[in-house]
This record gives sequence, structure tokens and C-alpha cells, in this order.
Amino acid sequence: MENAFETLYCAEKYGIPSLFNHCSQFIVCRLDSNNCLISLEKALRFGADSVIKGCLEFIDANCKAVLDTPEFIAVRHEILEKILQRNTLAVDENTVYKAVERWAANACAEAGIDSSAENRRQVLGKALYLVRFPLLTDGEIANGPLKSGLLLKEEFCAIYEYLYKHGADKPHIPFPATPRVHLLSDHPVRHARQRPSTFFYLPRRR
Repeated sequence: MENAFETLYCAEKYGIPSLFNHCSQFIVCRLDSNNCLISLEKALRFGADSVIKGCLEFIDANCKAVLDTPEFIAVRHEILEKILQRNTLAVDENTVYKAVERWAANACAEAGIDSSAENRRQVLGKALYLVRFPLLTDGEIANGPLKSGLLLKEEFCAIYEYLYKHGADKPHIPFPATPRVHLLSDHPVRHARQRPSTFFYLPRRR
């Protein structure tokens, strides 16, 4: 793959479109869960649109395997956002959330700062608001982002009200709530949600 990208770079530099297209097709046909993120980063650098498209579609179809790789937690913030923006990831949102937590913890470690909830939120920045927290079950929210502190209490309450209130009482929330629908499936990737009989205890932030 490294030789293919070197050739791709030369083809772009010297204006040989047929070779550029051939290299692009070669790379896309050899994508796997271990090399697709590195390939995406290089394709963005070279402006290889067909490789970018191929990488993103591979991630869509093989999202859980890609998110579980060690390469995922090391991707640049730009690539994290590109993945989280996808409407076609074939994975449940709790898996996405857990991967984002791992990415944030690694980003804190790389920056030499404590992996506190505040610092994880800071390194995530706008990417935090690309996680579709409303698609998580109540138990997943309570035992995941609420417990870890990644979600603020007021954000949790806003999500709760958004899900269980109707009409004019429904508040605006900063998180997407539309289910992701994989292109190869007719069904949205989400959890069934039931109205809980009791409110969750909101843990004290430390």
C-alpha cells in the first residue's frame, strides 16, 4: 500500500490521470480494517477523492472492526469528525460512544493531561456533539456518558425531555437524534427505547 501511495503522489504531481485513477482503484480494492484509517489520512493529504470515498464506505460497512483497531484512537481530530458525521455507519451508537471515550482518553494521554471528564470534553470539542446520544438506551446513557462525566447533567436532562416530551414542550438539544442507516440495509441502526418508570439518579460530578 505504501508503494501505491507513493505512485499516487507522483501521478498527481506530474499530471498523469490514468495512473492516478489506477492507483486509486488498487488502494480501494485492498482496504481492510487495519489500513483504512491510514489510507484515509493519506488520501485526504493527496486530495484523492475516490480513495476518500472508498475508505469512508469501507468504514461504514465495517465500522465496529475499524473502531476496535489501535489505529482509531490515534486518528487526527479531523478524521474523527468525518467518521462521526457519517449517517451510514453500520454499528449501534453505544459502540460509537465507547470508541469516542477511548479516543478522548488517548488524546489526553498524548497531550500529557489528566483524563478527567472536563479534559475529555475539551479534546473532543465539536466531535462530542456528533455522537448521537439520544439513540442510546436509558441504561446505556446512565452507565456510560452520564456516569463517566462526558455528558453534563443538564445535557442528560435535555436529552431525557427531548425523548419523552412532545410538541412545544420538546426542548432543543445539541446532539443529532436521527438514526444512522447503513446503505446496504433498509433498517436504521438504533435501539428500541421504552419509557422508564423512574428517573435516574444523577451522580455528583467530581
